[in-house]
Amino acid sequence: MQSSEVKKSKSVMLIGNNPIDLSDIYDRLKRASGITYVADIFFDAGRALKKVMKTHPNFIVVDDNIDRRELKKLLTALKGNEETMEIPITIVQNSNRDDISRDGAEEFILKSQITSESIKRTLTNSLKISRMQAYLRLAHRKRKKMLRGIR
Repeated sequence: MQSSEVKKSKSVMLIGNNPIDLSDIYDRLKRASGITYVADIFFDAGRALKKVMKTHPNFIVVDDNIDRRELKKLLTALKGNEETMEIPITIVQNSNRDDISRDGAEEFILKSQITSESIKRTLTNSLKISRMQAYLRLAHRKRKKMLRGIR
C-alpha cells in the first residue's frame, strides 16, 4: 500500500435515540475521504458518558433528538471535567430553530445537509474550535498568574 493510500483513523462517539439517523451519520462518516472513522454508537447518554470517561474519543456527535435535560447534563458533565473538556462535540440538529442547549458544543450541522464531506468538515472545525478554546484557557491561566505576581 502506498503512503497516499494510508488513511488516518479517528474515533467518534455517536449519541442519540434514533438508530436510523445514527446509522445514516455513521454511513456518511465511513465514506469520508482521507480519514477512517471508527464509531461507537450509544442510545443512552449516561452509558455514553461512562464510555467517554474510559476511552476519550476524538469526537462526539450528538443527535438533538435526545431529551433536552439529558443533553444539557451530558454537555455539562463533559465540559466540566478536565479529562474530557477538550473533546470536540458536534450537535446534529433538525432545524436552525431548535432551542437546544448550545453550551458546550463546538459545532452544529443540520441533518438535511449532512454529506460525507460536510460531516468531515464539521468535525475538523469542531477540533479547531476545541483547540482554540484550550489555548485560550491556558493563556488565561498564565495571565492570571502574571497579574497576581504584579501585586
